Formats: sequence, structure tokens, C-alpha cells
Amino acid sequence: MFSLAVASSSSSLLPNAASQATMSADSPFTPHWKLAPRQYVARRLAVDSSPLTIDGDLEKPEWAEVEWSVPFGDIRGVADAPTESQPIDKQQTRMKMRWDDEYLYVAAHLASDFPVHASFTKHNEPIFTEDSDFEVFVDPGGTTHAYKDLEVNALNTVWNLMLNRPYGDDGSEHSARIAKLGEQKYWEAEGVRSAVKVLKGKLNDKGGAEWTVEIALRHEDTLHGQPAFAARPAVGGLWRINFSRVEKKGDINWVWSPQVVWDANRTKHAGIVGMHLPDAWGWVQFAPAEGAAPLRDVTWPARLRPSTSTTPSTCIWVRRATSPPPSRRCGRISTTRSHLPSSSQ
Repeated sequence: MFSLAVASSSSSLLPNAASQATMSADSPFTPHWKLAPRQYVARRLAVDSSPLTIDGDLEKPEWAEVEWSVPFGDIRGVADAPTESQPIDKQQTRMKMRWDDEYLYVAAHLASDFPVHASFTKHNEPIFTEDSDFEVFVDPGGTTHAYKDLEVNALNTVWNLMLNRPYGDDGSEHSARIAKLGEQKYWEAEGVRSAVKVLKGKLNDKGGAEWTVEIALRHEDTLHGQPAFAARPAVGGLWRINFSRVEKKGDINWVWSPQVVWDANRTKHAGIVGMHLPDAWGWVQFAPAEGAAPLRDVTWPARLRPSTSTTPSTCIWVRRATSPPPSRRCGRISTTRSHLPSSSQ
């Protein structure tokens, strides 16, 4: 699926810093790799094992033996987010991944010292608009088209949708929330399984709570609408992926891999508040059960210019809530969270 090169001996939680040691300091690609998103090496379940039991218990051996990700941070990254917007230890979020022939498994642990809001109980309700939620974004082919978005709250209410392309590129939601079976915009992740568990505290309590999420994403659902070259997981393969935790009706957005894109007005790459930019997502690397050294997606440098460039390398669709219909231009990117389309968009 991808051309891969430059294996690293660093851990599976790859911010790409360690692997840069294999490249000379004067390499023309050094600035590109400094901007590379995060990567997680997901270990396969044993070939003779059964699918994971999805019950929210992250102490089971299949999870205990694999590494946690780095803690989530503000969606804009360390360089561009105000210091006070970063989560403290009592607000930590981390995730893990595994896989087999049928599913990509995701586990997450979320801590909070403020209320964990949970009110939506109906499938495919817009959870992030009111509730604390955990979100998974997956683009197997790396095309930014037909990517999947799954959100779950602490009551295990799930909203799953497919985007034909990003909202800012005039894309739209495809889901059972907005369309009926047989209609063009209908899509439903029929095989998804999820569970949550509250470990400490109570939901909707001012003292906060600690909870876990466990998800099994069926490959047939994830690959629906993807191009033929978007292959099922196999050892050495990569999918684009990111995770988001949304709190306080979107005022807080903590992510695994910061959303850093080209800002033509400032002639630099910058972190923005906007999850629907799949080119900025990280990677999951599919590894055998014993693990593997991280591999690089060698197409990455072709996607952007060095950070020292003063020539805009990318024009993107810019959408603001108060603007007229979007137009393709090189300009400052809105920091407004554009997630659920409204009548004005």
C-alpha cells in the first residue's frame, strides 16, 4: 500500500525524533521530518487468538502487554497553543491500538478533574455538541476522501459517520443520522463494537471522573468507499489516523497528534483547531504480535515544503461560520471548530 523505508530502533511511540538520528543534519528532508505527525506501532493479536472481548476492561492481558501512547495535548500543539490550554496530569488522555484480520482495536483512558458530561443516549446523536467525548478518525488510503469518524461518550452512545471529503473542501456527512437506508448519504458502521467503564468518580459530577473506552472497528466498515489500493491491515502497512477528546462543548480539544498545517499568511506550518484535515493526522503502523521498529511513510516529504520556505506550498479550502460559501484560496486558516455542518455552511 505504501512505500516504506528508514526503519528506526526507537519505541513504538514515534514522534520521529529518534529516527532523525539516522539522517545527516544537512539533509534536505530534515525540515520535513521535523513536521511529521506521530506514529503508533500497533501489535497484532496472536494469530490463533479469538477477537477481543469488548467490555471496557483495559487490564486484560492483550492490552496490558502493549504500550500506551504519549499523553494527548492541545490540538494546536506545544508551539502554537497557549500554555494554559494544555491538560494537566489529572486530565490525562492516552490510547493503545491492536489489530487482527477483522478489526482495529482501540483502547483509551480518560481522566478528568471537571465534570464528565454524559447526556446523549440515542445512537448517532451529535455527541460533541454537549457531552464529553472520545473520537477516532481513520483514513486507510490517505486520500482525505471517504474517511471515517467515530465518537463515543461515557454512556457508550456512539455517533459514526463517513465524510466524502473534508467539510472545508465542501464535503458532507454520510450517516444514518441524516439519511435512510438506500439514500445516497446513508452510511452505518454495522460491525463496530464499543464499551465504556467508569473507574472512579461519577458522571456529571463536579468532582470529575476517570473512564475507559474500548472500540473494535471492523475493517469492512472502515474501508467502505476507499480506493482499491487502501488495503486491509497487513504487517508493514500504514493507515492515517488520529484521536480527539472534546470537552466543554468544544471549548477543549485535546488530540494525540497535533493538527499542524501550512498557514500561507504567516508562511509557516502552524497548529490549528480543526480535526477535519486528514493530511495532518498521524499513522498507525501494523506490526506482528512481537512488535516492530517504526517505519516511515517515505511519501511524507513530497507533501510539504521545508518549514523555512517563504513560498506557500498548499492552497486549502477555508471555511468560517460567518463567511459565504467556501472558496479555494491561500489564506489564514479559521480556528473555529468546523465539525457538524449547519445551514450556514
